[in-house]
Amino acid sequence: MDDTTTTTKPKRRYQPVPQWRREVPKGTIGTVHEMLVAYDLLKKGWHVFRSASLATPYKLIAVKEKYQREEDGSITIVESIMLKVEVTTGHRFGEYLNHPKKTAGPWDLLAIVVADDEIIYQPWLPHD
Repeated sequence: MDDTTTTTKPKRRYQPVPQWRREVPKGTIGTVHEMLVAYDLLKKGWHVFRSASLATPYKLIAVKEKYQREEDGSITIVESIMLKVEVTTGHRFGEYLNHPKKTAGPWDLLAIVVADDEIIYQPWLPHD
């Protein structure tokens, strides 16, 4: 191997971070991401509740109920799902997802918001 040949590793390329994220405090980014997740869950038919305290092990509670109309016109709840949702910020690196390691806690669902405001739910988001 001659002295002019060098081997370099390819540089890591994260998904570009939107400009607004660089201009606001981290706490504000977290709040925006919580609102994005709440908005996404609302669009998917969930009832969403946000914690009044910042010192909670999860940020949102999402509830979805399935109803059945009885012959007499009354409505009965057939199924009810409640999820405790923790929200965090993540970054894409190619096909890999990097985010703070959130240990299994009292939350049921981890919502990871990446640079383009895509939301990835782990382990999964139940739906109809």
